[in-house]
Amino acid sequence: MKKNLLAVMIIMALVLAGCGKDTSPAISNTEPSVKAEAAISESLESTEKAEANKNEEIPDGEIAGNKDVLNLKEYEYVFEDRDIDKDGGIEIHYESFSPSDIVSYYLKESVDLYIDNGKCIGYTKPDVEISVISENEDWYLINVDGNDRYAKIDDVKAVGFPGSRKEYLDSQQDTAKEIESAGTVTQTNETSQSVASDTESPVSETPKQDTVAEAPAPVQSNKYTPEEAIAVYRSAMEAGGMTWDPSIKDVTSWGTGWIYLEKGQPEWCASTNLESAAMGDSAGRSWTKYYLEVTGSDENAVYVTEWTSN
Repeated sequence: MKKNLLAVMIIMALVLAGCGKDTSPAISNTEPSVKAEAAISESLESTEKAEANKNEEIPDGEIAGNKDVLNLKEYEYVFEDRDIDKDGGIEIHYESFSPSDIVSYYLKESVDLYIDNGKCIGYTKPDVEISVISENEDWYLINVDGNDRYAKIDDVKAVGFPGSRKEYLDSQQDTAKEIESAGTVTQTNETSQSVASDTESPVSETPKQDTVAEAPAPVQSNKYTPEEAIAVYRSAMEAGGMTWDPSIKDVTSWGTGWIYLEKGQPEWCASTNLESAAMGDSAGRSWTKYYLEVTGSDENAVYVTEWTSN
């Protein structure tokens, strides 16, 4: 019995001695492991912060100072990051929009552009014309560079002219002529009064010549009638290769919409639809036939139902 107990004690002593020898390496190996875990944690935190900064929405009006956030590329009328994350909740709800009384704006300066998740995607170039599709209390839905974008109404009104670029330039010329004309009339009256005072001759009737105003030129409307708008639209469509074919009405797809009466809008609408017709259906077959019917009109637009076919 004593021999067995002695053997057990020896074995226990050896085991304890072995554990004692392993203690130092175990402790020394623990420190680098802890440091590695801390480094990984810091790296993950840095990555998360970088991702958060990357997806952070650009503050309103700060686009010029945040070009490092957006990967902006130059297009014909805009600078945009078209690879921006388009996911996320809808912040600008299209169903709240209605047709706008203003169909185009000439932008003298740049305005920021947004997508429906509320993110700023870029901004327009200065000295460009945009088409206004619809509006709500705060936003315009516009078309620029062939894409639908949202712009804040206050931003657009601050730098825009409600009309085409040509209308803006015409208005500037008219204003300059009015100022020049007013200055000429004032100078003429002063000269006539001076001559009358110096010569004491009966020239009191002379100023009346300046008060005879020229007959105003007839005001030219910047809108088509509904009939004219349809005629312009059809002419542009058929000049672009589309064939008018009423027979497709009952056998092909259709859509409803409107054509604004503002001059330039029927032409723009036809150009846009010709691009869609060239792309055609899902099989890549271009549309070559079309037919439309007018369903109504008001002071801003003519409303139509249109059919297209290969």
